[in-house]
Amino acid sequence: MQFGGHETFPLREGWLHKGLALVRENPRAFEAEFVADQLGVGRNMAKSIRHWMLACGLVVSDVFDLKVTPLGKGVWANDPYFLSQTTWWLMHAEMVTNREHGYSWWWFFNQFHAERFEKPTCVESLRRHLAFVKSRVPKDETLLRDVGCLLACYSRPIPALREDPEDARHSPLIELNLIDHHRETGQYRVHRGAKSVSQAVLAYTIGRAFESRGEEVPESILLHDLARLESGPARSLCLSPEALYQTIEAAAGDERKPLVEIGGMAGQRVVKMRLRSCAEIAKIALAESKEETHVA
Repeated sequence: MQFGGHETFPLREGWLHKGLALVRENPRAFEAEFVADQLGVGRNMAKSIRHWMLACGLVVSDVFDLKVTPLGKGVWANDPYFLSQTTWWLMHAEMVTNREHGYSWWWFFNQFHAERFEKPTCVESLRRHLAFVKSRVPKDETLLRDVGCLLACYSRPIPALREDPEDARHSPLIELNLIDHHRETGQYRVHRGAKSVSQAVLAYTIGRAFESRGEEVPESILLHDLARLESGPARSLCLSPEALYQTIEAAAGDERKPLVEIGGMAGQRVVKMRLRSCAEIAKIALAESKEETHVA
């Protein structure tokens, strides 16, 4: 359970590409004294890039080495510059299941259910949660920085800021359109409505949720249970139960052989999985990301 590995820097445009390129060249690159110079960033930013690669499941730490995961290899082969929104949905799904390197992310999307809130309320809720599950709670300043970084990653400012669209400080996760920040009131709002995502993204969030707990992905699951599944599509995509149904229905309509589809059983809605291997689902999703990046 780690807090603050991001060094307070939200995930920025181009960082994952830079970090992954360096690790592919030299697994021990981030142990080098001048790694920040190689990345073209500050020393703390270099630490942040390492953290974000771990949090996104692109690499794993092996003593002094960082080893590229199958997911990292797949992303590099299909969307090395992280241009596709499908790729970012996969990165988000990884963070929501990563308690070791992104505990606040896991907590926010799984345990914090407020639709409208202010930052102090969110921080206090996290502190209370940790006091219940953990004997030693981090300092309030640490939690404030963690929550602040999370919100900076995802929240779209309203009214919009006057900034250069090429500004490297912009987090690509904002484009997932999960949270708004009303700057005049300081209030944040989570979008609980239906999302426009592919079948592969939906299937990946389901498969990854079970995989992260060491469980086999079932052939079918009641929609009611799927809506409550830890790190599943309802939690990770911020969907109400009805929005989850609408999102699956909309995505299934675009596929002849949908990866995820809704049927009926004994008067209840049942979600059926055509593929139960997270690795195979990831291949399909990453192939989609490659197509998206080549659209003229």
